[in-house]
Amino acid sequence: DRELVSDVWKTTICSEITQTISIITPAITFLTPFLVDLECGYSGWTSQYIKL
Repeated sequence: DRELVSDVWKTTICSEITQTISIITPAITFLTPFLVDLECGYSGWTSQYIKL
């Protein structure tokens, strides 16, 4: 019984992690230009966005 429970637990955790990654990845892709602009001293379209 314990092995079965641990298998179910592992499967659940893995699917949760996969879902989280699939949600986070597009967000990171979207935010990368913001982060790059911040690193480069508020240049480009990010600074315009921040001023608003």
